[in-house]
Amino acid sequence: KTTRAMSSFPSDFVSNVLSTATRNVLTRYLNASSKKNQIEKIEENLDDLPVFANEQSVLLNAEIRKKEAKLDEIGSECKDQMERIGIMEEHLKNVNQEIQNTNYLVESSRKDIDTQNTMRILAEREFGRLNQEIKRENLKADEQREKLISTQNKIKRESEKLNEFREKMRFNSEELSRWIEEAKEKE
Repeated sequence: KTTRAMSSFPSDFVSNVLSTATRNVLTRYLNASSKKNQIEKIEENLDDLPVFANEQSVLLNAEIRKKEAKLDEIGSECKDQMERIGIMEEHLKNVNQEIQNTNYLVESSRKDIDTQNTMRILAEREFGRLNQEIKRENLKADEQREKLISTQNKIKRESEKLNEFREKMRFNSEELSRWIEEAKEKE
């Protein structure tokens, strides 16, 4: 509709309508799929300048063509930049996910380290407690050894006393036997 309406107007009017501002407005409101086709139709109509078009109109038409070409180039660059932005956003999303995973691993490692430190502290306490218990048991063993030695010494002394007593008894029994024999002899 826009193309047909423009082709029926004089070229000066079309030139004014297709000024840079109007061109920007047109490109903003045309949807992405039909935008290029509509712009091409407008450009085809502009190529067909009437024969009676003056030099100013031809120059203006040429300037419009240059600006349209620049606009197409900028549009293409814009599209490329938008694609790059989309790729970069996806990459940023992946990087953020990787950071989140790394932070999770770091936190997990910290918890493991804390658990290992707690286990080490518990093991050190248990080691200290066992060392104290070993010292107590060693002291008890030393006391028992001393008691044993003391008891062995007592047994030895008592054995010596017993041996002395037996010797005495044997001596006394020999003496008693002699005395009994002497008493029998006297009788």
